[in-house]
Amino acid sequence: MSKVESKFGCVRFHRSPFSTLAREAGNQGCMAADGTISAKAFAASERSGEQYVFAVMDNHGGQLPAEYGVVASLVVQQVLLHALYVSAGKQIFQFSSSLVRDFYRTDISETPIGRLHLPYAAGFLHFGLQDELVLDNIWRAAPEYVDGAYYHLGPQGQLTVQLTLSRLGGATSGLPGPYFSLETGDFECSAHVAVDRALDRAAAADVDGTARMGDLISEFSDWEGVARPVIHQSLSLGSVHK
Repeated sequence: MSKVESKFGCVRFHRSPFSTLAREAGNQGCMAADGTISAKAFAASERSGEQYVFAVMDNHGGQLPAEYGVVASLVVQQVLLHALYVSAGKQIFQFSSSLVRDFYRTDISETPIGRLHLPYAAGFLHFGLQDELVLDNIWRAAPEYVDGAYYHLGPQGQLTVQLTLSRLGGATSGLPGPYFSLETGDFECSAHVAVDRALDRAAAADVDGTARMGDLISEFSDWEGVARPVIHQSLSLGSVHK
């Protein structure tokens, strides 16, 4: 039987071997009050990604299978957001079941996404495992469900969100969740258009950065194809607008 882990994704990751550098950077203060990220946070995330890649290569004859390259990029992002979450004081916003039901009834398809108005520049939103928000593909030993999200607000209102995942019964996910980063130019768009723009930018950057690595490009495409619908479905839980 799978071990039952914390219902909070940020607590689960805190126990991960890849969270050590994030905690150290966060405890040293790696983000200003306005959301400006220091070099410490970026260094921690990059070094953690390197550690992940080296660990994978040690178990694959010195090679990095394409699918693990995708996961490495997600680990780098989660380490960064966890460091900022720690730096901001480990702020957790827990949504009640009734509030989650209200979000599901909210139509934001034509609403400008605006800016998140929260008292901290980084934190964690917890709304519990959602049966409707499932990621399931050949990489996963079992279906994984969205249960929360890290967020970071930059000094100009830039927004980054990364979902956290768990399995039925409380078992931890083996993979970091998908994420998106909105730029200030996206704020006047509807939430879904803004997220599509963000994901399109990320996909283009992945292809540009791996132009000679066809397998990795294919894996990024497969991952994005599975993740994009779930991100859109999650918007009703994560969007706070003006």
